[in-house]
Amino acid sequence: QNRLTALEDVLAHPGKHAARMARALYRAEHGPGESLIAKDEDDILLDKVDHGITAFKRGDSKSLSQLHSDLVPTDTS
Repeated sequence: QNRLTALEDVLAHPGKHAARMARALYRAEHGPGESLIAKDEDDILLDKVDHGITAFKRGDSKSLSQLHSDLVPTDTS
């Protein structure tokens, strides 16, 4: 069921997934921190979430805190 859901998402948004895969392949070839193309807001958000997942797996609370502050709007009123 999970694979079917993932496939449906890829078919619904092929450009997003193709661009993400291209960036991942580029980074694999050229090393982390290298960028293939300028990223739009959605791609930047996806990269931050990927970084947060990795930080969570490592137990890196500082990176998780930064991700939280980036993603969760703060009330400034």
